[in-house]
Amino acid sequence: MMANKKLGTENSRREERYRGDARIKWSYFNKDSFYDAVIYNFSQNGIYIETPHEIKPGTTILIRLETFNSNDMKSDETVCLRKVSLADVKWCAESIIDGVSNFGVGVRFLTFGDG
Repeated sequence: MMANKKLGTENSRREERYRGDARIKWSYFNKDSFYDAVIYNFSQNGIYIETPHEIKPGTTILIRLETFNSNDMKSDETVCLRKVSLADVKWCAESIIDGVSNFGVGVRFLTFGDG
């Protein structure tokens, strides 16, 4: 996939973060209903999304990449957006702008078979 400009590793993040503008569908693991969200930044091991739905920390979700904006993006072989992945919700924070509620959500990709 594609990567964008580095955001740095402030706030004690372990991986470099990259800006992205991607549309995704997400669902609770093993459920049939999908919901819309937007990825605003990502790293090799996680993403930050915004969605109109609250997702409780500790929840496992399935993420499916729908579209991404490739303007000003460059190819990067070490960091990519995954097309389909399972992720663990680490935090969820509500924001209300002009009376509309939205949730910022930090998720970490699940990994299997590390050794």
